[in-house]
Amino acid sequence: MNILKNNGKYSFYNELTIDKELAPKNYIFNFDDFGNCWLEDAEDFRIPNKVYDVNSGMRKDIKKAFESYDKNLGVLLTGNKGQGKSLNAKLLCKEMGIPTILVNKSIPKDVNFVRFFNGIKQNYCFFVDEFEKLFADKGRTNENKDYHEQDVFLSFMDGVLTNEHKVLFLLTTNDSVSEYFINRPSRVKFLQEYDELSEEIFNMIVNDKLEDKSFREDLEDNVSLINLNIDLLISIVEDINLFNRPFSEFKEIYNYKLEQYKYEMCFIEGGVEKFQGFFTCKKKIKSDTTYINGYSVNQMIKFTKGEIVFTSHKWSEDEKGDDIQTEVKIRILLCSNTYNMSNAL
Repeated sequence: MNILKNNGKYSFYNELTIDKELAPKNYIFNFDDFGNCWLEDAEDFRIPNKVYDVNSGMRKDIKKAFESYDKNLGVLLTGNKGQGKSLNAKLLCKEMGIPTILVNKSIPKDVNFVRFFNGIKQNYCFFVDEFEKLFADKGRTNENKDYHEQDVFLSFMDGVLTNEHKVLFLLTTNDSVSEYFINRPSRVKFLQEYDELSEEIFNMIVNDKLEDKSFREDLEDNVSLINLNIDLLISIVEDINLFNRPFSEFKEIYNYKLEQYKYEMCFIEGGVEKFQGFFTCKKKIKSDTTYINGYSVNQMIKFTKGEIVFTSHKWSEDEKGDDIQTEVKIRILLCSNTYNMSNAL
């Protein structure tokens, strides 16, 4: 029998070991109704045998930054489900070579998790998947006020630690987070948005799995990266192989409905904005776009979340009969839920 005495409290254990540090593996954070906190062993992450990995460079930069700076480092992965956020986070945890502590449920306010984690005197990764579900944004309506919110987590991230240990805060979210996470590299140094399936991953999957490459062009014409995810694309390709038919021949009965980008278009002539109309397109408008809804454009001169402006090759005359160059303004009406025009650059 082993007896553990701690602050006048006695606990009895059949097996008791004393470790100086946490081993570099996965742990789950847990607590009870009395506010007591502890860690439990967790299973290793399950990584698919085939990984379509386009984020290895990002993970190398994160690892180098964490090892180089004597302070905490935050990583935020945002965007739609099925785009590879969680997989990239798990790969990062495995490559860091430090303990990973997972938080997988909301924490009541009477549980002082900050004090518990500040008692860990070694480098570790604090991983919260679907962060917005476990820590509500105080600025939004929160049905249950009994649990810690994002403001407390921000204080935890800003906590003063010695140079002897530091924390890698790794957060994934399918929704927006508090504005105090954005443009704050002292809190979140690395931000990756997964708002649509990347062309690189699309090409990797199609090149790897599509047996009859003559069906490729038909596939590209009948799907949109805006509402396509990895599992869905793999499923479509596997069924193309099974039926040995192009996707267009069975897409109407398939559980996938193509969604296009929706825009409002205006001309700006002589400083006056003139409404031109609405249009949709399958491909996202980017900084190097040269053709928009029947008009040639050249240089992007403005971009924000809500609108982008190009100069156009279309010319018109002012009141004096002099040629003036037309600008084309594009307003984003509806893209994916978390679409950010900064990805267009």
